[in-house]
Amino acid sequence: MGSQGLADVDGVVWMRKRVELTAAQAAGAAELHLAKVDDCDEVWINGQRIGGQCGWELSRRYAVPAGTLRAGANWIAVRVTDTGGGGGIY
Repeated sequence: MGSQGLADVDGVVWMRKRVELTAAQAAGAAELHLAKVDDCDEVWINGQRIGGQCGWELSRRYAVPAGTLRAGANWIAVRVTDTGGGGGIY
């Protein structure tokens, strides 16, 4: 998490991102791809948990069920847990 100024942090950090979508973009199911996360992640979109896993070497791919996304502002929240050493989303 060095690029976020958190290089020496072990523990939990929350990261959030707002994404604007059109009605056409928000229609139906989708898939969220994240880079690798060291060590564990849990992901929410608009308050709905869509997945999580542990393993620093794994790329993340999560199904986003139909009805989760909406036209306008959508919030993606990622809870990153680093158990030691370097960590974060990379």
